[in-house]
Amino acid sequence: MDTIKPQAKNLKQLAVAYKVSQVTMRKWLRVAGLIPKEQPRATYIFTPLEVKAIYEKLGEPYED
Repeated sequence: MDTIKPQAKNLKQLAVAYKVSQVTMRKWLRVAGLIPKEQPRATYIFTPLEVKAIYEKLGEPYED
């Protein structure tokens, strides 16, 4: 399996890639410690470095 090169993504793009709702994606990120539990970010745009950390914690999403 080829690894996906991380690029900046927003919450919706990540949710689509993982085939879950934005609410579920946000919960997964909070449980994994990748976004704060008590204070939501103004925007959910993740840098390539943050996306790489997400892939490492949650596994890479399946690309059809």
